[in-house]
Amino acid sequence: MTKLLKKSKNKVSEIDRKRELIVDSAIKRFSHFGIQKTTMNEIADDISVTQPSLYHYFPDKMSLVVAVVEKIMTEYFDELEAQLLTLQSLEEEFTTLLVCRKKFMKRYFMLNLTETSPEAGQIQNACYGVMEQARVRESALVAGLITKAANAGEIASVDADKMGRLYLDAITGLSVFVLIPIKNKFSPGDEEFDLIFDRQNELSKVFLSGLKFFGSHGETL
Repeated sequence: MTKLLKKSKNKVSEIDRKRELIVDSAIKRFSHFGIQKTTMNEIADDISVTQPSLYHYFPDKMSLVVAVVEKIMTEYFDELEAQLLTLQSLEEEFTTLLVCRKKFMKRYFMLNLTETSPEAGQIQNACYGVMEQARVRESALVAGLITKAANAGEIASVDADKMGRLYLDAITGLSVFVLIPIKNKFSPGDEEFDLIFDRQNELSKVFLSGLKFFGSHGETL
């Protein structure tokens, strides 16, 4: 019985390892060439597996895309939350959030999850659930930071959920605003990513100033 359980555990471990290998290979391809220009055959060739073996783990390209996005989102939150643990002020926390966002946006921009085209629409639909979970998780994270700052007297007493969503909507909107003029470029360069960060950082300072102003005047938001 013990041998059977050990054998079963080893089999599951091997399945997980192969699945992880495929996802990692897909991330490299998608990040460099984009999802739409990458084929399942290329991913299989990269890691020397047969096509039937690849389709055993992922029955179609969209299921692999979803697994890729899930892994990237997990990495993003793991890294962000680890960095936030050592910080004390909301200003430092917002800056860290922006730095982490910039890093992941730059690294994985070629996934083009915001692109508008027939296949991009299919990709967005397939990834909607994962992206929505990430949005909710990030909103809750920011709301928690705002609540902590309010309890410490750093800012006004606010509706943390509302302010968290407002902040994230604002910085996300700035990203889109900066990228619109360069939509005909293959991908943004360092200049564009730096500009997005600078605009977002400026907005953060205004946002925090507003929260502190209302707090100093005994008002609530």
